[in-house]
Amino acid sequence: MLTDTTKSYGWLSIGLHWITAVLTLGLFAVGLYMVDLGYYDAGYYELPRWHIGWGLVLGALMLPRLVWRLAHRGKPEPLPQHSKPIRWVSKSVQSLLYLLIFIMIGSGYLITTAKGDPAQLFDWAEIPATVQLSSAWVDRMGELHLYAGWAIMILASLHSVAALLHHFWFRDNTLKRMLKPQ
Repeated sequence: MLTDTTKSYGWLSIGLHWITAVLTLGLFAVGLYMVDLGYYDAGYYELPRWHIGWGLVLGALMLPRLVWRLAHRGKPEPLPQHSKPIRWVSKSVQSLLYLLIFIMIGSGYLITTAKGDPAQLFDWAEIPATVQLSSAWVDRMGELHLYAGWAIMILASLHSVAALLHHFWFRDNTLKRMLKPQ
């Protein structure tokens, strides 16, 4: 089952969810590690290049993921045993995660292209710079990038705990629906 139904997520939604999760977690970890690298440290030049490339891949995946989600709003239906407040919190966290990931992608792009150089999608393609930023604005974008990253990690952790709570405490299908089509 490739597409979503009223009862279950399809492989497309499941795959995009987990690829996004792994990329976001990996980019966060690499980002935290590389900001403390010195000029002579291994990875000083390579890690930023990989971070930018995978960040652009994440951006390329998030656009169709957002379109897919908006086109399939309400699928699958919330499990009937969930109360309105729980459904509201769930939708709010999901929406906030989307927003924060797009903030991360946008701020990362602006930091990368601040001097007018294109963002490199590995050695495959270049994403041209649209604006040039002063050093003060680069610093602001760096802070936004950092704070949005931490906010994503906190919300994703809560999201994961909630999924496990639903699986082990409430014993419902919330987590199972994101592991394979039902």
